[in-house]
Amino acid sequence: MFKQINSKFKEKLFYFLLYDVLFFLFMFIFFVFVRLKLLAYQLKLEQFTPIINSFTAENLDTILLQQTLAQLNNVANKALMFIYIAVPIGIFLIWSFFHGSSWQLLTGKKGFDFKYLLRFAVATIPFLAIIIFICSKLFNLISELFVDYGVLFGVELWMYSILFILTFYLMIVAYTDLNFKRFLRNFKIAFKKFYIMFPIALGYMMLFFVLFVILTYIYIVFFSGIYTSGLITAIILFLAFLLLFTYYRIFIFTFFNKIFDKSK
Repeated sequence: MFKQINSKFKEKLFYFLLYDVLFFLFMFIFFVFVRLKLLAYQLKLEQFTPIINSFTAENLDTILLQQTLAQLNNVANKALMFIYIAVPIGIFLIWSFFHGSSWQLLTGKKGFDFKYLLRFAVATIPFLAIIIFICSKLFNLISELFVDYGVLFGVELWMYSILFILTFYLMIVAYTDLNFKRFLRNFKIAFKKFYIMFPIALGYMMLFFVLFVILTYIYIVFFSGIYTSGLITAIILFLAFLLLFTYYRIFIFTFFNKIFDKSK
């Protein structure tokens, strides 16, 4: 099995790295765009503060106040639509195209396969929707740590964390074999062989998390304007873990498919 993995790794290393680097690069650029867009909305909202503060009981123009509040609500609604609609769609498109292209390489298909990417995108929708929902819940719960440190040990926090990991696990299982007719069978195998498959999938999740943390650090340093040797180290570490991540994805694809084939 490892001869097959090593052969595929050497043969298509350039394309694997190309798609993975482009994925993280586009995600980086996208979040830079998101940050700038949110700052623009924040500035627009702050412009209404002195106008609203100028209204007093003695000097109250009802019509002007209503117009101001209507404009404020309009800007706030646009900001919310951007956060809850545009941002998830942007993440979905980048994820589906670049990750889909990387997983397509594992199947041995040559060239651009629109049907495969479409299946990949369709398979991604429910998982990504659940992950975004869970992340929003986890963000709210973790934010409460500033108020109540005991929430760290709350049942709800651990429940959403476990649900997040299980969703990610099933998403990896789905990507391994994008034949929709076999999804239910593969999910049953994934739980039946949980003791073997889950630890391997967990390793994949941890590698992705490490890459995400390093990229976040690079993102923070980039906007801080303080470029030190730590940034160069972070970039080198990122590339090293990216190579490991690429190899591990080939391993997980090959290993999971062997389990599915044996379970027929």
